[in-house]
Amino acid sequence: MKINFIISLVISTLTCKASAECFANKLGYSCCTKTKEVLSIDYNGKWGIENGKKCGIEPNMNPIEVKRNLNNNTLQKRKNNKNKNKDKEIENICPVEMISRKEGVEYPLYYTVQYYSQTTQSERPLNVVLPVGYNTSKKYPVLYYLHGIMGDENTMLEEPLGTIAIYQNLLQEKRTKEMIIVVPSQYAPAPGTEVPPSLTQPFYDGYDNFINDLVNDIMPYMEENYSIATGRENTAICGFSFGGRNSLYIGYVRSDLFGYVGAFSPAPGITEAQDMFSFHKGLLQPEQLVAENPPIVTMLSCGTNDTVVGTFPKEYHEILEQNNQKHIWYEIPDADHDLTAITTSYYNFMDSVFGILDETKPNIAPFSGYSDESESSESSGEESESSNPKKNGKNKKGNMKKWKNYMDKMEMEIVNYLPQGIDTRYDNVNYPKVFKTSYYSKTTDTQRKVDIVLPVNYKKNKKYPVLYYLHGIFVEPDYMLQEELGTISIYGNLVYQKLAKDMIIVIPDQYAAPKGQEVEQGLNQDYYDGYDNFINDLVNDLMPFIANNFSIRTGRENTAICGFSFGGRNSLYIGYVRSDLFGYVGALSPAPGVTPGEDEWSVHKCLLSENELVAKIPPIVTFISGGTNDPAVGTFPKQYSDILTRNGQKHVYLSIPGGEHDAFSNKVGYYNFIKSIFGILKDDD
Repeated sequence: MKINFIISLVISTLTCKASAECFANKLGYSCCTKTKEVLSIDYNGKWGIENGKKCGIEPNMNPIEVKRNLNNNTLQKRKNNKNKNKDKEIENICPVEMISRKEGVEYPLYYTVQYYSQTTQSERPLNVVLPVGYNTSKKYPVLYYLHGIMGDENTMLEEPLGTIAIYQNLLQEKRTKEMIIVVPSQYAPAPGTEVPPSLTQPFYDGYDNFINDLVNDIMPYMEENYSIATGRENTAICGFSFGGRNSLYIGYVRSDLFGYVGAFSPAPGITEAQDMFSFHKGLLQPEQLVAENPPIVTMLSCGTNDTVVGTFPKEYHEILEQNNQKHIWYEIPDADHDLTAITTSYYNFMDSVFGILDETKPNIAPFSGYSDESESSESSGEESESSNPKKNGKNKKGNMKKWKNYMDKMEMEIVNYLPQGIDTRYDNVNYPKVFKTSYYSKTTDTQRKVDIVLPVNYKKNKKYPVLYYLHGIFVEPDYMLQEELGTISIYGNLVYQKLAKDMIIVIPDQYAAPKGQEVEQGLNQDYYDGYDNFINDLVNDLMPFIANNFSIRTGRENTAICGFSFGGRNSLYIGYVRSDLFGYVGALSPAPGVTPGEDEWSVHKCLLSENELVAKIPPIVTFISGGTNDPAVGTFPKQYSDILTRNGQKHVYLSIPGGEHDAFSNKVGYYNFIKSIFGILKDDD
């Protein structure tokens, strides 16, 4: 099946790699022999146009992946006060698990049909997605979903876009309505005006004419052949790129027909514009972009790094503001004209249409409950899904298998993303303070720094469990307290929601070379030896200091250790060698060196052989996480997991899609670990 998904339109100079057997031949197209101008990129490769026909330039050696935003998951809110919108919480990244099909879930099928268009005087194809269990005795709202330029009726149904998966996954969580999704072909030239594909006004005219085909031919066909609920409150239109441009235009010109309008990274051309490709004559003057009957929801979005439509989406937003048209506008951090922009926009729009916001429903955004007017789980006396970010699409109440032990339950509760807002500080939440002190270490024969995070309202007559949190190589304790890492905000927010226990967090200096044996920093075994010696400083000096000076609960069931990178490596090592002391062990993107290993920088002599990575007393929780794109530790986290599996050691392994060796991976691992330790999961029973 040929893939027409237009991810981006860019102009660049490339070396033409035409050959008799190039990738395009296998897809039914010829290869470009002269042009070097890339007009589109899809999963197969780069495409251009020669002699008015699409041709292949170069195959895609690295298929485009869904790109996670790794650094900025700020929760945004927008209000439409006068057009019946409730507060809509915008998630600026579509959770990765929402894009994929899940085992045990039945997904809708789509049907390709033909209708006769008076507008084009031709038979035209149309894809119709019917809800699971479609019943003609029931009426369904309808969403018209429009592709970008040079796409067709199959474009938006390509699996990576998640059109069907996102819809059904939201429906499973009762976060959208059952609906019929109609995916048409947007190129609808008037008879005798058809032209070869190009980035010129004569070709755009065929897209501009689509409004007539939609209103006069497609919509009547749908009413006649399917069981649909009529009226603008039951009709939505959205699209990406040129489809977003046309959705906004049609939604406003025919606001009597469409109550919900979504423009995802909309292309220029509603108003007069000049982009890098061509001049757009415009369909309306800026002051004419006004709906006589304002849509119930108008939603515009765009990636902050969009190299194709640039700032045109924001310009539409500004025009609507100038015209006093209520709407929702948001930007998707780091997204280009790509899958991230599409899936995130579609996900938010589907979560907002057909009155779903008027109904009580689960809410994935974890901090909606922080506003004064929201109910908290405390007031109801029981935990609700809306207040619990642990709940996700694969773990819902009433559909949870029994677990054999605590770690089984943890495995069902972990998520492979960072819930939005969890690492943000809120005005109405009290956060713990950091107490900086020092202790004398016999191991190093020096006075050593340590940072201690004490719970809010710390009381000496109360006993607290303790988490030892270890930094990576080349840094000091203060590093783990950077706001970007969310050490305090994530912990404070989870405690506020009763999703983590009050605890003391101890952040020590891991480099513990004996006095006189310190060496310069370097990626070599001599320097690693100072980290390897930390186990002695921790057990013989730091832990006794904490026990003597703070009100702590003792015993391994009240003691946890975790860390990132070299700290994750040491946490795994110490947690297994001294499992009599540590009941909870978290290795976040752990570096090599616990067992034999060689990375691109050095050979690690190792602390244990692979068969020695066995705990005499198995930890209550052993948790290992690693990003799929980690350029620093690579596959070592997975290798540790494999070793533990071979050794029959129960543990939980989390792969973080798109995660690198960065703050995002650190936070995802830390978040999952913090909300799983000291018996907190038993409180969910």
